[in-house]
Amino acid sequence: PRLANTRPDHLLEYNEHTNVYSKSAYAHLPFHVHDSLTLGLIISESRGQGSAVLDLGSGSGLPSALIAAVNPQTPVFAIESKSRKTRFLRQVASALPMHNYVPLTCNVHEFSRSSYCDVDFLTAKAFKPLDEVVPIAQVCIRASALLYVPVSQAQVRDLSLPEQQLHRRGKYIYFRKAIKASRKSSTRQAITIGSL
Repeated sequence: PRLANTRPDHLLEYNEHTNVYSKSAYAHLPFHVHDSLTLGLIISESRGQGSAVLDLGSGSGLPSALIAAVNPQTPVFAIESKSRKTRFLRQVASALPMHNYVPLTCNVHEFSRSSYCDVDFLTAKAFKPLDEVVPIAQVCIRASALLYVPVSQAQVRDLSLPEQQLHRRGKYIYFRKAIKASRKSSTRQAITIGSL
């Protein structure tokens, strides 16, 4: 039932008064919604008991909100530095309702200095250039995780991404990399649904 409610209508209405998604990208919104749902399904097929997801630079909630909708038993943490965007994400979480979806208003670098998430999956759509995403992700986790970053065919070509690091599902492509934490977690606080 929650998936039936994950239409972009709320995003478009909210965006009329508070910019959370580029109006020039409206024509691409259906693609981004399906791309996000596809990633949610990939995670659903791969996750184990107790899995969790971290989305870096969550913006308008694509893909994090839809990952949470597809995986209602999986905590999904969404880090976004702009409070106007996390207000929108909290409204989405409340409206559906998604008790597993946790938008966090903070800068990812500040977050990683004092906190971490014990997650199995990370994503970062349109967050930073791909070569910057991996080191940032490594400081935000406790131990190890699988990073999925949606990429275009042009990015695959321009960045010469090797096929073994790609997960393809229909017309959707994800850069995939197993990463390990680069910062000790002993002096930082674990962020969990129960700790908030």
